[in-house]
Amino acid sequence: SGKTAWRLGVARGDVDRGETATTGTSCGLWTLALKGGSLLACTDPKPTKVNVSVHLVRVGVFLDCEKEEVTFYNAVTMAPIYTFSMGTVTVSLFPFFNPCDTDDGQNTAPIQIHTPSL
Repeated sequence: SGKTAWRLGVARGDVDRGETATTGTSCGLWTLALKGGSLLACTDPKPTKVNVSVHLVRVGVFLDCEKEEVTFYNAVTMAPIYTFSMGTVTVSLFPFFNPCDTDDGQNTAPIQIHTPSL
């Protein structure tokens, strides 16, 4: 079976990326999460539910430093899912991956990282 929960995106270099209560954009995280069957953009002060028309198999993340945006897209259909406006960031940025808890054995599938083919 696939993942029942995950979180991925981009993190500022000065963010604690370990287990923490840090969740949103004001803390320097621009992420999408799958939780409880819902896809969420981890926005502040509360997450934003994101509606997608198909089950996501592969999610792409595109960081546009010139536009100061992070865009998530369905990497199978190339359809955009959600875009965060980041504002000016003057520190390093890093990928953020969280496979989430195992949920009593329901969420044990690994997160797979693929390099896009051009």
